[in-house]
Amino acid sequence: MEAIQALIKISQAAAIAPALTQGGGGNTSYKNGNEMLIKASGFRLDEVSATAGFVKVNYPPVVDCLRKDTNQLPLPDADLKQLVNDQIIGDKTFLPSMETGFHAVLNTCVIHTHPIVANLLLCSAEGEHQLKNIFNDEAIAILPFLNPGYYLSKAIADLGQAPAIIFLKNHGLIVHGETVEASIATQNAVIEKLNTALDFKGDIQFELKEKKAQVFELKATWLDLYFSQPSLLSKTYFPDQAVVIGQQFNYSNSGVLKTKLNFNTSNGTCLINAPYKTALAIAENLSALAQIMLYNQAQDNTQTTVPDQDVAYILGMDMEKYRQAFLGIK
Repeated sequence: MEAIQALIKISQAAAIAPALTQGGGGNTSYKNGNEMLIKASGFRLDEVSATAGFVKVNYPPVVDCLRKDTNQLPLPDADLKQLVNDQIIGDKTFLPSMETGFHAVLNTCVIHTHPIVANLLLCSAEGEHQLKNIFNDEAIAILPFLNPGYYLSKAIADLGQAPAIIFLKNHGLIVHGETVEASIATQNAVIEKLNTALDFKGDIQFELKEKKAQVFELKATWLDLYFSQPSLLSKTYFPDQAVVIGQQFNYSNSGVLKTKLNFNTSNGTCLINAPYKTALAIAENLSALAQIMLYNQAQDNTQTTVPDQDVAYILGMDMEKYRQAFLGIK
């Protein structure tokens, strides 16, 4: 029970505000002996409890796989997924996070989030230089964009003794430590330092008003951005945007609900045609992207995107299809 309480505590710390994690994104883990408790795929971090939202994994075989010198597996993501699933201990109703690989090779307590304030920089060409200046007195790693799953996990395994703070381009933040307290303190210190350096006070603010069964009107000041720049969503800026929103949006001058996310250009309203949990994930990701775009446009920074071939790769992954099905995206 001590291990699950530790996982609950770090999950709550990561879920304290949607400015840290949006929708079902982000994940946490805690190791106890050869067992690792890790957030289950598709669950929100605030849904992790003593009886749900996590999976137990025998993690040493995963570490052995990722520590090998060879970078060649016949089907890297599929092979790693199968290895991880073979190591599930007990109940196999749910699958562990697709990021189980990098959790396995890091310290006892791992927190992975998608902080808006970090992604302001991680989604711009100028961001890496700025991060190095902000954290010039600390050991950090900044990784290029890598597809979630095997490739990201392998890159982190190849870091060896990875620093406690790892930034992922066009993705987010990983912190890890020997204790719950150390990991939470590191996360909070990173966010505070970034908020101060960037004078960032943004958060996810919006209203979801149910118009009828599973149809919600999204109201927010930042929605103007999507009406003034309708091409914005044609590009992908971070993986969860591809998974949660993708190309399931529509601009029309009628009130016809053609897909999950509908922008009515005749009256400036936005309707989300989905169950509440899905609508919430869409709204949170839209808000995160809006703040990233507004900041970088104001700074005249060069926005970076996830290459189209990587988006296609992510959407073709079994684990992302599983998460989409779990969230009711498709």
